[in-house]
Amino acid sequence: MRCAPAHLQERSIVYCVIVDDQAVVRAAVRDLFESHSGFEVCGEAENGVEAIVKARELKPDLVILDLSMPLMKWFRGSKDSAGDLPDVPVFFS
Repeated sequence: MRCAPAHLQERSIVYCVIVDDQAVVRAAVRDLFESHSGFEVCGEAENGVEAIVKARELKPDLVILDLSMPLMKWFRGSKDSAGDLPDVPVFFS
């Protein structure tokens, strides 16, 4: 994993949290990531508030985030979210 951040280079599994208000989308993203070795979905959230709670609790390596769902304005404006997990990449979908 040449392009991975240093904290991921030593790990064989990348733990992900999926954040989307639609259960069917979360399931599809989960299936996609878990079909590839090296990824494991460790949690899911339905909105921005849950996303913050899950990220703090689970400390994932990656967050996959839908920006068009409820309560995302709060998530985007939260200075605490980046402060708690500054090295965690967030993929916006």
